[in-house]
Amino acid sequence: MDLYYSGEDMEPPDAERNYSERLVRLPAFGVYVDPLSPEIPDLDLHELGLPADEPLLLCPGAPFKYSPLHDHVWARIAAGLHTRGGGWLVFFRSRNQSMDTLVYERLRAAFDREGVDFEAHVCILPTLARPKYFALMQRSALMLDTLGFSGFNTALQAVECGLPLLAHEGKFLCARLASAVMRRLALPELVADTDEAFIAKAVQLAGDAKSRERLKKQIENRRDILFRDLGPVRALERSLSDAIADDQSGRNRNRTSWD
Repeated sequence: MDLYYSGEDMEPPDAERNYSERLVRLPAFGVYVDPLSPEIPDLDLHELGLPADEPLLLCPGAPFKYSPLHDHVWARIAAGLHTRGGGWLVFFRSRNQSMDTLVYERLRAAFDREGVDFEAHVCILPTLARPKYFALMQRSALMLDTLGFSGFNTALQAVECGLPLLAHEGKFLCARLASAVMRRLALPELVADTDEAFIAKAVQLAGDAKSRERLKKQIENRRDILFRDLGPVRALERSLSDAIADDQSGRNRNRTSWD
């Protein structure tokens, strides 16, 4: 492999040291994205086993993304929600039942260690159809990134719904996808770079409806810059053309040398 394509906004300044290939930084996220724009139905939260009068913090990552290194983070956020008057962490099942069982039993153990009632602060939902999932996002207070293995599509979907997303920014590309989205929207206050900051920001925002409403309006006013951006496509075209030309030139030089 000669080239590795990535997005400028997703890489740290010293990203080249993380690759053996030549890193090509395409503009922004390095991709063209259309908004999904599903038709969003009315949603009865009680049908999902969720309260309508407490903040809902969506944790939409696939279960395999939740590392045991960060189990304590979710328990401590729940403890903070309890102290601030309530709130729910909303996780989702996958199609891998054994993985789901492993992860959620592990989280229960972390809650026990923190002295927090798992059943009082966590709801685990089945995978929802896209329209219903969008409706749930519109009724939620906050989305929480997965630590160490970030989400990109989930971040864009949150933005499309005007839902503030708290991102956790790590060292490598896989841990910077959601933070790139928030930084692109000029919302660094929705980026945490330590577990402690992530916990504190999650609890603070869950209890601060006024700040969430301000962030929601900022997201809605700025989100168009994330979609239908042809810049990365054109940059990819130029890069591939240049790479082919360089390869052909090298072949010609080698042939001349051999002759």
